[in-house]
Order: sequence, then structure tokens, then C-alpha cells
Amino acid sequence: MLKIRLKPTHNSRSQQIVVTQAQSPRDGRFTEKLGHVTVTNDQRRQYYLYIDMKRLSYWLLVGGQCSEGFLKILKRSGLIRNLLNQTNRR
Repeated sequence: MLKIRLKPTHNSRSQQIVVTQAQSPRDGRFTEKLGHVTVTNDQRRQYYLYIDMKRLSYWLLVGGQCSEGFLKILKRSGLIRNLLNQTNRR
């Protein structure tokens, strides 16, 4: 099974969005890098999300599942609605 999850980077405020096998460790190998997320340290706790939406919708269509943390960021950013509309059109 494929998982779309967040992978920590050397910078504590940034994480990569990757597609990986569900059994692989958090910092292990990944199939494809889809983008990255940067979190601000101010009180509003904003997320700056850079993601390839075409590749994300592809991996979701072939059976990839989002991790809880990544799903939370998608919902908070409002991209989940756009993504559902893209996958329903196909």
C-alpha cells in the first residue's frame, strides 16, 4: 500500500511531501517527492504549501492514502475541495 506522508528535513520548520510504501520508515526511501510544507513560528501558525497537484491526484487515483498529518494540512489549506473536484472529473 502507498502512503502520502510528511518527511522531516534538516530544517525543523520544513517537511517534504513524499509518496512511500506504508511499511517503510518515516525517514526511509520514498517513491516520489510531491512538494514541501513550511510552517511559520508566529502565533497564527501559517502553512506554506508547495505541491504538484497533478501528481498528487494521480497517486490518489492509483490507491495512495494520505497520512493523518498531511490530511490535516490539506484540510486546513482548503486544497482538499480542489483535489476532490479534480479526481471526480476523471
